[in-house]
Amino acid sequence: MPRPLSRPVLTALLLALVATVLGGPATAQADTPPAVFSANQAVVPNGGTVTITETWTNTRSSTVTFLWLGIHPAAPHHTTWTLVSCSNCGRWGDNDATAGGSSSIPPGGTVTIAATYRTGDTGQGVDAFDGYSYSESADGNLSTLVPAAVSVTVAAS
Repeated sequence: MPRPLSRPVLTALLLALVATVLGGPATAQADTPPAVFSANQAVVPNGGTVTITETWTNTRSSTVTFLWLGIHPAAPHHTTWTLVSCSNCGRWGDNDATAGGSSSIPPGGTVTIAATYRTGDTGQGVDAFDGYSYSESADGNLSTLVPAAVSVTVAAS
């Protein structure tokens, strides 16, 4: 027959339950999002271009040895987007702008990519671009998807 729990054990379990229900002890904060996204303009006419920039910072305490960054038009969208150029990145698939590979980025180091997209000739409304980053370091791997990282309004011309 199992032995009943002692009073100190029951007290510790009860205190743990109360702490959990009331919010528990302070916990460490999650990693700071490593990427910041921006657009060079908020409104783009049909047939116009917009440049989406992703600036990634190594927020870890160790050097990043592998980094993958990405920007792509989110679905659904009001117009067709075509990747026309990419600075410090390349095309992956149809319209994804990506950069990645073995790296040596020290803590606090940054990498920036900039993708220029052209709108289709028709459509209007607010479209979004998703952002992504994946890094590997001695601190572990960090994968971050940022849905609708940047929004752009497409205005009828």
